[in-house]
This record gives sequence, structure tokens and C-alpha cells, in this order.
Amino acid sequence: MSPARFSIIITCHDQFHMIADTVSSALAQSFADKEIIVIDDASTDGSCELLGAFGDEIHLVRLDQNHGMTEARNAGSAVATGDYLVFLDGDDMLKPWALTIYDRIIRAYDPRLILANLTWFEGEPPRPLQLDVPAEIRLVRYENVVEKDRTFRSCGSAIVADAKTFASLGRFTKSVKWMPEQDLLAKFAYHGRTIQIIDPCTVYYRLHRTNTIHDVPKMIQGCYQLVAAAEGRIEPAGLGARLRSYPLIGGPAFYGVKRAYRAGLYLEASKLLVRAWPSVTAAAVARLSANLFGHRPIETIPVQA
Repeated sequence: MSPARFSIIITCHDQFHMIADTVSSALAQSFADKEIIVIDDASTDGSCELLGAFGDEIHLVRLDQNHGMTEARNAGSAVATGDYLVFLDGDDMLKPWALTIYDRIIRAYDPRLILANLTWFEGEPPRPLQLDVPAEIRLVRYENVVEKDRTFRSCGSAIVADAKTFASLGRFTKSVKWMPEQDLLAKFAYHGRTIQIIDPCTVYYRLHRTNTIHDVPKMIQGCYQLVAAAEGRIEPAGLGARLRSYPLIGGPAFYGVKRAYRAGLYLEASKLLVRAWPSVTAAAVARLSANLFGHRPIETIPVQA
């Protein structure tokens, strides 16, 4: 079997009432050159049996122990054959033409990283309002992700990565359990062209009570892991390059500080701010600079080349 252009890597743990929607959204992609890999991270709620019903339509990997989403994603990437890895959490869904959009961007720009945009929803999965492929894509092009100057909701389902670059950077960092997507962006800092999609949104992001964003202690823990991982990396051009990459860490860290403060965890918020102050300051300066001097321009390309 020839390698797929896209490997959709779905990870799940005890998401019985959501995982079928997620897998079905991957199977419904109008783009044919794909494989669907599902990593069941030792579910105990019947998810694994439910996934078995998809048969040969998916490549199902069952983990004997619960390792968490970071290692589950790495397990999926280890068996993937695609040129690009499309990560999809077990509670989210792809819109039916998502891969078509990604393929058009790849043919136009040959990026190492694509940052997708999200449509948020609660309750029952929405039916796509637009079944036909959108006519155009609005996007921002950066030669490296370190140049990103627009807000990005960094969740796993919004990341499409060049498989070879992803592997060369060591995949997701095992020590970063709760904010691995933000850490991955920092690892990609100087490793090639990044495209940020402004419109259309290609992913349905499901809001529910077990989202990590609702678990503030885990978020705080993730911020500490994120900062520690960044400090342990050696940037290719020394201190200047490290400083330029600080906003990739400082933005998420400051968000964690705000969430802790709003939750009444004032001491924890203060400690985190002290720990992450260099990157938080860099993120604030970068945002102020973008507001004063303008953002990178938005480009528009037709979906049909």
C-alpha cells in the first residue's frame, strides 16, 4: 500500500458518547488520499469495542495502559504513513472538506505547519451548514511560526504537521502532559513555513464539562511543564532566537495566569506569573508591537487552483 498524503490521528480515552462522531467525520472526508489511525488510550467505558465496529476502515491501536494524550498522539504518529499528520482529539470533528482545504494550502505553499481555525459547539454535533467545498481560503503566511502575530486557539485538533519535520523534532514532548500543542509550536519555531487559516474553519471543537480548559489546576501544571520544556531547548541562533520564540510560550502561560486568578487561585496565579515572567513579558511586547505596527496581511487563494 502506498503512503497516504494525510494521516488523521485520532486519540481517545473514555469518550464512548463522542468518539463515533469523531471517527465518522474523518471517514466522511471528501479527499480520498488519507488513512485514519485511532489510538484508544486504555478506555474502560466500551469505547474500544465501539471502535472495533469500524473494522478495516480505520487502523485501531489499543494501548494496554493509559498514557495520556501526549504519548497517545506520539503512538499514532509512529505508525502513520502520511506526508502530513492531522491530529484530531476524540471529542472533536473535522468538517467534510477539511483535507481538501489543507491539500490546497500544501500545493500552494509547501508548509511545515498548518494552524487551523475552529467552530465551537455544545450539545449535539452540528450538521455542516456548508456541504460544498468553500470557494476560497483566507490565510496568513509566515516563513516560520515564530513570526506568528495573530491569536491562535492551539488545540490538538487545529494542528497539521509535516510528518518528517515532526519526527525530526522529537514529536510531542513527553514531559508536557497538559499543553503539548503550545510546546509543539515552540519546537517548530524556526523549522519552516507556517500557514494560519483565518477562514474557513475546518474543525468542530466540542465544549463539554471535561474539557481541559475547565480544569484550572491541570492548566497551571501544563504551564509549568511548558516553561520548563522551553528552557531545556537550545535554539539554533542562540539567545536572540530564544527571545523571539518566547511569545509562543508566554501567551499560553499568561492565559493560565488569568484562568487561575479568575478561579480564585491567587497565590497559584502569582507563582506562575513569577515563574513565566520573561516569556509573558515577551508575549505582551509582541502583541503591542502587532497592534501598533499592524499584522501580517491576510491573503486569499481559490480552493480550485
